[in-house]
Amino acid sequence: MNQETEDIREDERVPNLLLRRARKELGWSQKQLAIEIHARYPGVAVTDEYVARWENGKRKPGPYYQEKLRNVLGKTAAELGFIPPELSSVPKKKQEVSIATPAQIAYVKRTLGLGDQDMANFDPSKRGAFEKLLQLAAATLLALQDVPEALERLETGNPQDINEENIECFIKLNNTCWDLSNASEASTVEGILPTYLPKIERLAQRSSRNQKVAANIATQGYILAAEVDKGNIPLMEHYCQQAVQYSQLSGDFNIQAAALKQQATIALVAKKPEQARYFYQKAIPLLRYVSPLLRSRIYMGLASAHARCGQPNEARRYIGMAENTFPSSPEADPAYLYTICGTPVLYLYQALTYMDLYDPGEAWKALEKAEGLPVPMSTHIEIINLQASAAAALGDLGSSCAYVEAGAKAAAQQGYPIWSSEAADVFQQIQNTWPKEPKVLALAGLFQK
Repeated sequence: MNQETEDIREDERVPNLLLRRARKELGWSQKQLAIEIHARYPGVAVTDEYVARWENGKRKPGPYYQEKLRNVLGKTAAELGFIPPELSSVPKKKQEVSIATPAQIAYVKRTLGLGDQDMANFDPSKRGAFEKLLQLAAATLLALQDVPEALERLETGNPQDINEENIECFIKLNNTCWDLSNASEASTVEGILPTYLPKIERLAQRSSRNQKVAANIATQGYILAAEVDKGNIPLMEHYCQQAVQYSQLSGDFNIQAAALKQQATIALVAKKPEQARYFYQKAIPLLRYVSPLLRSRIYMGLASAHARCGQPNEARRYIGMAENTFPSSPEADPAYLYTICGTPVLYLYQALTYMDLYDPGEAWKALEKAEGLPVPMSTHIEIINLQASAAAALGDLGSSCAYVEAGAKAAAQQGYPIWSSEAADVFQQIQNTWPKEPKVLALAGLFQK
């Protein structure tokens, strides 16, 4: 029997409005929900047609799909309309954070420097998800009785006066920033980080019972700062140095390895493969203590760094180790939030490694697996540029031109000079291969300064 269950008779069909509402609260289309399920459970075959049938009452998802929907949407069976609320035997947990009032949300918008025009410029498909995150940010900040006083206490007061509730507030705010970053709202994160990171940093510098957790938050903040920066490589390198410094105070092997991983990643972005390999190798002694996802991500980086340093055997060994170590459910990994690594990143690093090993066929196969999976905009542009390069190496003029044009336009539109420069490098590769092709000549204007 199909795990989606049989069709419901037409006279018994009732639209599942709760399921539809849960999807729309996240700002997702039916197709996006199907993509999110597949990203979290790669072996699950779900399409937007499935979602449509579930929502319009033509079919009811069976237990197999109900479990996936509950996990992806973060709702109970009753909240998704799978069972009547009165039959739910699990009592609702008391909300950890109360819903913020309009006045409180306005306060947070002022704190973050967000005006009405900023909100109007958000991608409409992401607006619902952002508003939900803003609610969380507002409630988190305002969980403190007097936010300005609490922030001032972090900056100038006795570290011993900072209580667990204060620390929890900034942990949640940090997590909100990661969620925003993963939703491709890098500019918003850049506005939020200065409101709390310097204060947490001061707490991390002073001996107290909160020093280790403050150092952990500060490390994550600087990893995130390097992640959302759009192209100032010296500044990104500085952020990574700060992350490594504070990670040593955290007493947490995962966060120490994550800081070294970010430092190595920026070295690769800066086209310093020897330096990247050195930073990745510094993380190797920590790998026996870190989470599977973080271990796999460092193996990915080692593969890419060795490939760029002309060591093919080591590169192939590490890309195999990365795939073998990669967890089946990366989102459940304890270091998922700050490892910045889902299934598409595994495919991206496979492709990067194979391209540097002059094996565009294997690189293209890896990129095909990443096609359509949800990723932050920066990673999406990187994948497009790599598709253009692989297509050119395979002799596919049409695809290489289409991808390099898409990559250049996306990088310019989103304001990523690093990926604009990379698109220009790929265009040079295409131009060298087909110097007189009209399609190639027509793209030259995109790369004229």
